[in-house]
Amino acid sequence: MPPVPYAVPIEDVRGEDDTDTNLLRDMAEKAVQYVRSFEWCIEIHEQYFADGIGGVVALFLFRLSIQEIAAPEWVWIIVGDLPPVYLGFEGFPTPYAALLLYIEGVEEWLAASPEERASGDLIPIEVRPQAEFLEMLRGRVEALRSAVLPHIRDH
Repeated sequence: MPPVPYAVPIEDVRGEDDTDTNLLRDMAEKAVQYVRSFEWCIEIHEQYFADGIGGVVALFLFRLSIQEIAAPEWVWIIVGDLPPVYLGFEGFPTPYAALLLYIEGVEEWLAASPEERASGDLIPIEVRPQAEFLEMLRGRVEALRSAVLPHIRDH
């Protein structure tokens, strides 16, 4: 049972129409591929869709066995038209809280120097350091904050 009661198993994800459903299912596959790309991910036990907009951003909850952690952990996986990220569930119990953390983390990452970005102390995203990619990311994060975040569940 997911810690977010309205979350649905990713195989049952449904969008507002067929196009949205297909986009969300593609995003679910990307979320699975993303989390499996990490050596620390030993096993995926459960996978749920919590909220999102097909092709833009989707928030998933995965229950994972993580290397060197005894009990399986809940983790947010955020994918979309932006760099994917994993975030701990603890302290961010709603899709809104997780997406806000992502937005604030990317804003902090964008404001940081290259040395600070490489330190490992910031949100774990990968973006090419060229100016055009950084500007695209800045624009997408601004759009997430202004146009998407108000429509994401906060309960």
